[in-house]
Amino acid sequence: MAALRNRIAELERRIAEREEAVRTLEASMAAPGFYENAEKAQQAVERHQRLMWEVGDLMNQWEALESEAAEQAAPSP
Repeated sequence: MAALRNRIAELERRIAEREEAVRTLEASMAAPGFYENAEKAQQAVERHQRLMWEVGDLMNQWEALESEAAEQAAPSP
């Protein structure tokens, strides 16, 4: 159970890192004039999309592990 909790904590850390990167990127994308450089803007949009997919994937992993932990913690009938 401790190993499972460690894996969950690691996923939570990774999710938080990606979410912070998304917020930072979104703030820069909201800056005036950001889209004037089309190449830079396209790279940012693509990075944003990759980060969002990563967050979604990590969240799916986290949900699966949380479910597994709940099953292990449940008393046996």
